[in-house]
Amino acid sequence: MEVSDIRECLVDAVRHRLGIDTRTLAAFRVALGVVVFVNLVARTRDLASFYTGSGVLPNAAVQEYTTLSRYSLYALSDSVVYVGFLFAVTAALAVAMVVGYRTRLTSIGVLVLVFSLNARNPLVMNGGDALLTRLLFWSVFLPLGARWSVDARRDSKDVTERVTSLATFALLTQVVVVYVANAVFKLRSGPWMSGEAVPEVFGLTAYTTAVGSFLANFPELLVALNYAWVVLLVSSPLLLFLTGWRRASLAAAFAVCHLGLFVTMNLTVFPLVSVVGLIVFTPSSVWDACPRTRLYGPFRRFGDIVDRALPRFRFTNGRSVNLSSDAPFQRWRRRAVSFLVAVCLVTVLVTNVSAMGYVETEATEQVEEYVGYKWSLFAPYPPTTDRWYVFHGETASGDVVDPLRLSPYEEDLRPDPYPNARWRKYLGAVRSNDDARIEQALVGYLCQRWNRRNNDGLTGVKGYFVEYDGTADKSTFLRGNCDP
Repeated sequence: MEVSDIRECLVDAVRHRLGIDTRTLAAFRVALGVVVFVNLVARTRDLASFYTGSGVLPNAAVQEYTTLSRYSLYALSDSVVYVGFLFAVTAALAVAMVVGYRTRLTSIGVLVLVFSLNARNPLVMNGGDALLTRLLFWSVFLPLGARWSVDARRDSKDVTERVTSLATFALLTQVVVVYVANAVFKLRSGPWMSGEAVPEVFGLTAYTTAVGSFLANFPELLVALNYAWVVLLVSSPLLLFLTGWRRASLAAAFAVCHLGLFVTMNLTVFPLVSVVGLIVFTPSSVWDACPRTRLYGPFRRFGDIVDRALPRFRFTNGRSVNLSSDAPFQRWRRRAVSFLVAVCLVTVLVTNVSAMGYVETEATEQVEEYVGYKWSLFAPYPPTTDRWYVFHGETASGDVVDPLRLSPYEEDLRPDPYPNARWRKYLGAVRSNDDARIEQALVGYLCQRWNRRNNDGLTGVKGYFVEYDGTADKSTFLRGNCDP
């Protein structure tokens, strides 16, 4: 075999593994837009509490806590009206992303707004939010609107069947990095390697749903699931090397596990975002095997309706601006984009390797504020005790109340100790940060919230952290007086 033949075989092998079918990118775009919309709707329950000046973290407090928040669109105002407006814009752009309207601009807009939302209150962020932001970032560099979109219906150019670029490699690698990092932490964990971690976590009411609590009655099954998940994580690099139906089968196995997490544990959007990330491993053979169904006609008619309804923006005397004719400009633009993608990919890899303890860098802490996340997920030390937070407030008349839940004070709140998973994340962050500015902002929120609804105003608030392992162990993590 000649050198040229070997080179061609290597190039084909790389394209098969690091390229992505444009139909896969279209499915990824739709799922990404849906998850952004679902995540936004879920957050509206705590819109005033988490993202406005009358909530637990006004702009002044969050900007003292982290410099990241200064780059958020939410930093311009923390009024309810303005925050609600940004939520509405985000929802509209998410829908536009689903239908593939002005996909590139829409993707950039969604990325900026989701980044801004996370930066507005980083104390409620979890792994799902971090992964969603990264998926949105890489999507900006990909032709998500090439298929199944309004843009594709309006573009007369030939459809590219497959895209292979540094951006597709970065997107695929980003998903695998999450699993590899998680595998490393779990391989270092005694509970995970002994099969005890999953039964312990499913025994905690703070994390499990009703389905998860039911499964806690089958410890042998949970031990098997523990080992199966570790084996699956260790095999995750194969997602980059397998092709065809073998790759699809491995990705499907991960997706089934994440859907299982979604119905058994309160982890907000993390399982759904993980499933969205796995879509990019769908090979062309899967789409080729899918026959047209009776739904094709209604979907086509729906596309016609959307196409007619959305405006067609034109520039320069009715003609769209076309920069493709400027060949030198296009070459430099592609080089600049490739350089940016390469720098970002190296940054992601270095920060994750550093988080796993393999590389030490002086800038790790500063970089991790923006792009770092350990992806440990209950590893290496999963929680072994149930835990929750209780708030003790005393009114001017001497009554003892719970100012968070607006109810009489009750020390034992099991089995539903949190308003929702975002509150669990937030309260854990307040306790672990031990920051007086954050604590005072929470005290002020609890006092004002109670006093707006009751004539008998609060004089002071205490927050207790409770751990339960047969007996309750209570410690104070928050204390403050209410302004008269």
